[in-house]
Formats: sequence, C-alpha cells, structure tokens
Amino acid sequence: SSDLKESRTRKRSPSSQSSASSRSTMMSLAIDNDNVPKIADGKNLEAIENSSNCLLALDPSQKLFGRLQLRGTKARLQKAKRLVIEALREAGCDLMDEKKHKQLERRSWSEERRQDAAHAQQRDEQLARDGQIIIEVPLEHVGYMVGKGGETINRLKKDSGAYLGFEQPARQGDPACLVVRGSRSQVARAEELALELLRCAVQRTGAGKSALLAASLPAGHHRDKVAIEHSQVPRFIGANGSMIQKIRDACGCAIELDEDDPQVAQLLLLGTSSAISKAKAVIEEFQLFLEEGGAPPASLTKGDAPPPATKAVPTLTRLG
Repeated sequence: SSDLKESRTRKRSPSSQSSASSRSTMMSLAIDNDNVPKIADGKNLEAIENSSNCLLALDPSQKLFGRLQLRGTKARLQKAKRLVIEALREAGCDLMDEKKHKQLERRSWSEERRQDAAHAQQRDEQLARDGQIIIEVPLEHVGYMVGKGGETINRLKKDSGAYLGFEQPARQGDPACLVVRGSRSQVARAEELALELLRCAVQRTGAGKSALLAASLPAGHHRDKVAIEHSQVPRFIGANGSMIQKIRDACGCAIELDEDDPQVAQLLLLGTSSAISKAKAVIEEFQLFLEEGGAPPASLTKGDAPPPATKAVPTLTRLG
C-alpha cells in the first residue's frame, strides 16, 4: 500500500535509525544440490545458528538447487553467511555461482509455467477425447463439496455453466470422481471453482498440517513453505485464527502453521503458482508491518481497523 511505502521511505528519527540495525531481515543463499548434504547436517546448521544468533532453514520447495534461508539482523546475517561459506569450503565446495543461480531460478519459474500449461493441455485433450474431465476427490470431502441438498455443487454448475456430478470409486478406498462436462471455457472455470472448494474442504476438516503434507496434490497445485519467527506466530494466527484466515481468503491459498522445529516456525502453503506467489508477497509485507509498524497490507484490512503492530493478540489458535 502507499502508506506502507511512505513509511519505508520517510526520513527516520535518530532513535529509529539506531534501531534499524536491530531489525530482522531475510537472506537466501544458493547451494548446488550435490553440496546440500554437506551443510544440511543438523549439527552444522545448529552450530551456525548458535554462533550467529540467526535462524537457518533449507527451503524444500526448490528442486533444481538448494536454497538456504537465513533470518536475523544485518550484522548477524553477514556472520551467518561467512560461517556457511567456511563450512562449505571445509567440505571442499562453495556457494553456487551467481550466474548459475539466476539461470536455475529462471528454469524453475519456467518449469512451473510449463507444468501449468501441460496440465491445461492435458485437460483440453481429455475433454476433446472423452467429452469430460475427471477430478479426484478424497471421500471425506465429497459431502462438503456437494453441500446440503446439493446446494454447493449446484452453485458450481450455475457459476460455471458446466455439468458436475460425482461417481463412486471403482474400488474401496479410492477417491471419488468428480465428472465435469461442458465447453472448454466452462470446464476450465468449473475446474478452478472445484479445486478452490476442495482447498476449503481440506482446511475445514481440521486435518490441518498433516493434510497439506500428506494429501496428493490437486492438478496444477504446488506446495511451498515460508519461515517466520516464533514470536510472530500469534500475530499471524490472530484472535481465534482470524488473521491466517484473512491471508488464505486474500490469496486463495491453503495455509497451515508448522511449529515442530524449535528454531523456526513455518507456514505451509498449498495452491496454484500464482496463489502461492501472492501468499508469499502478503506474508512478507505483513512481516514488515510487524517489524517496522506503518500500515498493514491493504489486502488484509478491507475496511477493518487492525490493532497496532506492537499490541499483543489476546488468544492463539494453533492449527494442525
């Protein structure tokens, strides 16, 4: 928002300038996949964390190379980076070359786009061949997607113009098949609405974190993680889970909290590439709001009057 941009660029007072160096920020280091095990050893990361007072976590979403995420003050980040480089060099390797890193980043982004395009082509080919597409839905979510008296699935039919109906699985334990028929544009819209509804069904079952980690990915969807500080968890959850639900609604992305790691909390994301990218941007902006004050992300307010960044949230609902 414009207010947040203004708060970042306005001239700081002497007291705010002196505190700027103590603010937490993020840094990412790229490592060749072959070298990741040399730094990913728990003792290595723990020793670097203890020496630098930074949080370190490997990003599991990146497949083409290793991405080590660091969080801490600028001075501590520089110390942590130096220690990571020293640990790698002791193992006979180094950080990834910047040019190679950028090339792999572009490849990773292009691969996601290709996967999305391939899925769209597969859907269109299936539609042309069979006159319909099939969306697999876990049996426990069928009732939610049908709705009372068929209200929910009938709304999907009306909104998309396509036919939607469930077929029982051929074998016990298999997922149900949601059959979608219509024109190309109608089927594409119906699939988008059905996958969004399935995402909501996963969130509302109470399975939370385990569902996001264990469930098979809907077509065109991806998983990702974002590291946050444990001290920020209450603000990200909000009173009775209100803030994390606002982030989900604003981004169209399934989000659950994982606090299993005592060093760093994680927000688990599941959604399309665009939804995950939007969620990451909103999460980062909300982190800046918590650390620097100013205006909260406009997408999370929608006319609300949120409490100041320094005010504690009275209750914490843990998910998953």
